[in-house]
Parts: sequence; C-alpha cells; structure tokens
Amino acid sequence: MKYKCGAVTAAILVFLVALQAAAAAMPEMQGKLNSHGSQEGLKIQADDIGIASASGLNHAFIWDKTTGMKDLGTLGGSYSFPYAINDKGQVVGQSDNASGYSHAFIWNKKTGMKDLGTLGGSYSYPYAINDMGQVVGYSFNASGEIHAFIWNRMTGMKDLGTLGGSQSLVYAINDMGQVVGQSKDASGFDHAFIWNKKTGMKDLGTLGGSFSAASAINDMGQVAGSSTN
Repeated sequence: MKYKCGAVTAAILVFLVALQAAAAAMPEMQGKLNSHGSQEGLKIQADDIGIASASGLNHAFIWDKTTGMKDLGTLGGSYSFPYAINDKGQVVGQSDNASGYSHAFIWNKKTGMKDLGTLGGSYSYPYAINDMGQVVGYSFNASGEIHAFIWNRMTGMKDLGTLGGSQSLVYAINDMGQVVGQSKDASGFDHAFIWNKKTGMKDLGTLGGSFSAASAINDMGQVAGSSTN
C-alpha cells in the first residue's frame, strides 16, 4: 500500500493551489520524491518518482536503472508533480491543464498521463494509490467545498462525503480499498475517519479532545493517526 502521511489542514490546500506559481518561481527545485512506502516502513523500489527542472519548468518523472529518467509530461499546462507510485508502476500526481487548473492524474507506461477530473469544481489533488490502481485524494466540488474522493478506472471519481461538516481530506488507502483521513463533523471539529465501499465513512472519535486525523492504514485494517486528548 502506498501513502503520503501527515495531518494536513486547510493550509496545505492553499499551498497546493499556489504550487504552479511556486514551481515557476523556483526553477532550481529538483530532486527525487520517493512516495513508494507502506505502513510497515519506507521501502526503495526499482522505480522512483520525482520532479526535474528544465528551462524553469518542473515536470514529474519516473526513473529505473534500465531506462533512466523519463519525463511524464503534463495535462496540457506547464508543470506536473508526482505523489505516489504503486508496485505496478502506476504514478499519481497533479498537473495543470491547458486552462491553468491543477487536476489529479494517473500515469502508466502504456497509456501515459490521464486526467482524473474533479468533483465538479476546478481543482483536484491525489494523495495515494494502492496496488489495485485505486486512487484517493481530494477535490473541490461544485459548491466550493473540499471533499475526499476515491477513483478507479471503471467508475471514475466518487465523492466520499463528510462526517456531517463541509470538508473531508484523505491520506491513505490499503489494498482492500479501505480509506482513512479526516473530516469535519456537524460541529465543525476535525475527526479521523475510515471509509469502505460497503459501510461508507465512519467517525473514529478522539482520545478525549476535539481533534483527530488518520494518516495510515495497513492491509489488516489497523489505522494510525494522531489526536488531542
């Protein structure tokens, strides 16, 4: 299972929306982003992903020891940025399109980069991909709210909803298709959640305080995160 962890708040959204401008302003930013890990610990794979800069434009790449570094391109805009790769060599990340909006993408060797769309708004961001090819992330919807999503090639992007509030964010998915993250409840507090296709989103509660966030899940369904007590 692949994930990118961290208790992301609304502040990260501002960063991501501004990433295109930041990337253009920092042409020297380059290096390897290894997002191929599991809840049992980070493991280095034959395929590594990252960003590389040429002429001031940052593009996502994939690297292996046989073919070296390959430019993954963009969705029609000027930049792309990867977040995770699974054991099948599928890469997820974000790129601006020809209209300048950042959209989540999935890339594979056979079909190249595919736009995953949005939940009705202008922006979407991926966060993780499992070995089944299921992608999770978050997107603006038509009302301007940020909701977690799950995507697969058969059904497309699905809104995971919220715990009763206006926002949900997702951080990890396991190979069983279980998703974890955080969502605002009806009182406006952020609580950790677990989601699956059969039962939907479940509030994991807190350690006694008002905040919790789930950042990792393994294939046994065990969830790790943080909470105020």
